[in-house]
Amino acid sequence: MYGVGLILGAGIYVIIGDVAAIAGNAMWISFIVASIIALFTGLRYAELSSIYPKSAAEYVYAKNVFGSHFIALVVGCLIIFVAVVSAATVVLGFSGYFTSIFFPQFNPILVAIVLILALSFVNFYGISESVWMNITFTFIELIGLLIIILAGFWIGSPSNTNYFEMPDKISGLSEPSALFMTGTILGGAGLIFFAYYGFENIVNIADETKNPVKVIPKALLISIAVTSAIYILVAISTSVLVGWKAMSLSEAPLSLAAEKAFGGQGIIILSFIALFATSNTALMMLISGSRIVYGISKEESFPNWHSLKYTIYRNQKIMS
Repeated sequence: MYGVGLILGAGIYVIIGDVAAIAGNAMWISFIVASIIALFTGLRYAELSSIYPKSAAEYVYAKNVFGSHFIALVVGCLIIFVAVVSAATVVLGFSGYFTSIFFPQFNPILVAIVLILALSFVNFYGISESVWMNITFTFIELIGLLIIILAGFWIGSPSNTNYFEMPDKISGLSEPSALFMTGTILGGAGLIFFAYYGFENIVNIADETKNPVKVIPKALLISIAVTSAIYILVAISTSVLVGWKAMSLSEAPLSLAAEKAFGGQGIIILSFIALFATSNTALMMLISGSRIVYGISKEESFPNWHSLKYTIYRNQKIMS
């Protein structure tokens, strides 16, 4: 559930419109290609996590491969930076939904700060509480996407949809060439891979996992498989409901699909679910970031205050 929540996150709620602009109704093929790429990346992380089942995974991998504390520390600090910036960006997305749809009288920055403090407290309180919160929020995310999937096949017209329709204005041809179609699908897949970003952070909770040598690799691969199936079905159902042209012009394509299926209430429902998606992503970024710092500190690459005091005291004794 931690991995599924990391992958689903907030990306799919926005990025599917950009993919539709590139690949059209054939974006489901782009999702398949992206899932295969993510699978190969996941297999590499699965292999490394079974060899080095520790927090601060990327740091540990770099340290053991290159044998350099400096290179490992640079990698670790970059991962920490990504976690901090990602969490900050996502909570701003949360505050945007919160203030624009539900409570416009509140200050978005203040809402973002309060959310960061609340999620940081949950993270500090314990990993069990954080994981249970993650599981709850992930189920709510899944419900939102399953609503879109069911609406597409129940309310839409699956039999009347051209699932291979692509934008052809770039090629200038009435019938796009095979090269153009391949490039279009690969272009969409490259963008979709962003929606998979985050699953590698599963390896950073190895110290809080029972039998991480076996559990972490399995969790990686199961997470990719489950989310890939959901992504492909969402791509098909949104094409059935509104089509790629309407999605490519919308800033909130899934909300547009929900509105098409359920009217104005659909926007409210999906915006409400988006609050859980964004806060869940921010929570997991804080968890992974804190575990990276913890893992690096265990490796004693960060300065140790007690060792530093002892060194100063010893040098003073020698000088005297």
